[in-house]
Amino acid sequence: MRVAVLGDIGQPVYHVGDEAMAHAAVEELRSRGIDDVLLFTRDVEDTHARYSRVDAAPTLQFPWPPNDRRDYLRRIRAVLNGDDFELPPTDQVWEFVEAIKSCDALLIAGGGNMNSIYGWLLYERAAAISIARALGKPVVLGGQTLGPALHGDDRATATQMLGEASLIGGREASTVQLANDLDSSATVGECLDDAAFFATRASEKPAEEPEPAGELPQHYAAVTFAAPSGCVRNSTAYENYVRSVATFLTHAEQITELPLVFLPHMSTPGANDGDEATHRDIVTAMDGDQKYLMPIQSARRTAEITAQAALVLTSRYHPVIFAMNGATPVVAVAVDSYSSTRLGGALAQWGLEDFVLPLPSLVDGTVEPALQEVWVNRERISAHCKAAKAQRRREFDGWWDQVVRALKGETLSTSPLTEVAKWPAKEPWIDRAAAAASTFLPLSAEVEELRVVREHLAGELDLARRDAENAKDELQGWFASRSFRAVSAVASLRSRVKGQ
Repeated sequence: MRVAVLGDIGQPVYHVGDEAMAHAAVEELRSRGIDDVLLFTRDVEDTHARYSRVDAAPTLQFPWPPNDRRDYLRRIRAVLNGDDFELPPTDQVWEFVEAIKSCDALLIAGGGNMNSIYGWLLYERAAAISIARALGKPVVLGGQTLGPALHGDDRATATQMLGEASLIGGREASTVQLANDLDSSATVGECLDDAAFFATRASEKPAEEPEPAGELPQHYAAVTFAAPSGCVRNSTAYENYVRSVATFLTHAEQITELPLVFLPHMSTPGANDGDEATHRDIVTAMDGDQKYLMPIQSARRTAEITAQAALVLTSRYHPVIFAMNGATPVVAVAVDSYSSTRLGGALAQWGLEDFVLPLPSLVDGTVEPALQEVWVNRERISAHCKAAKAQRRREFDGWWDQVVRALKGETLSTSPLTEVAKWPAKEPWIDRAAAAASTFLPLSAEVEELRVVREHLAGELDLARRDAENAKDELQGWFASRSFRAVSAVASLRSRVKGQ
């Protein structure tokens, strides 16, 4: 059996989480007898270098503007309905269709891009699913975060995707609920992230897998902090954020006496941008020492280093996933409503959702007593995670068994994850964090919605301008035409005759 896997991989900016989920999907398929895998990617050469024994093909790349991506999806679906003239023979879709034809099924690897914030990726997946279904191929959506922001036509697009899939995985309870709300007939299962056990899975590694730069200490805290979305580097907001993180991490050094290993999750290799640049700014704000500033590592290496840490401090999602794999205590900071949904959902599956704090808790210092509580209880928290791990692993394996059954077109059965006993925060800081979250998170959700609406309005304005320019060009062309000159001459003659 040959399975196509679509993940957000091969980007110029290397993204550890997206690559980890694609690696994990390939490995889980192989462990169930599916060795023939085609990966859709933005960089075929890069993917061949990073993945062993896979085929690779270019993915569909959708335009960013909302109107353009909606129109492109409309054209692709028109082609699927038999109107071949909607797109030229040189369009990328034809190569994509041929690649899908060579496969027996399509798996959309897990991710957090099925929303209006990342609309071009939402529409890329919608097109891929429609193409696969038009060709009679089963489609499965791996562990997804759906929404929560789905604006206008994006909501209808997501709903159609759910209806076309044989099986949908929701990696948070909120995703399962939203999916059921959008399409009550869809087969939706609650699951863990696709890379939930990637960090400790014994599997084949590419020969060119790089060793980490520099020797790591035996015991350390793994640190990953990204600039909040829309927070421009060197702006006042960015500098305030960096100072707050630096203060928190200095406190973490004092409490734990652990060296800090800064692990970027999103950076362009060799460009010193993204998380690498943010980490460098944070270290400068702390004391200027180099500490352990890591360049971007492969997904596998990053997962291993994170899982082996004594403590994980992060504002990103996949460090939490890798930490739980290693039963490593975590303190996470949600910089907006979207990250709160994902971080809270991931830790709730292990009963540790209290240790996701909103961004204001980083600014007002509430995150420091939270860290103190986690560190004092680190051995018991780790034991708590280890106690839940066997059950979570069985559920993870059972989910992937169902994924393969769905890809083969077989009968399915899904069941919710079992409830893990909650490890509640016991100190007063939790009340302050909850109060901050009750104000901050709704406001953040409104800001996210406004950003999406602004993008859509900007698209409408751009479309209106283009229509106006086209109308102007047509009018000028008419003025310059022989027909207009002939009509003008007749009109001029008629007016002279009437004047006489």
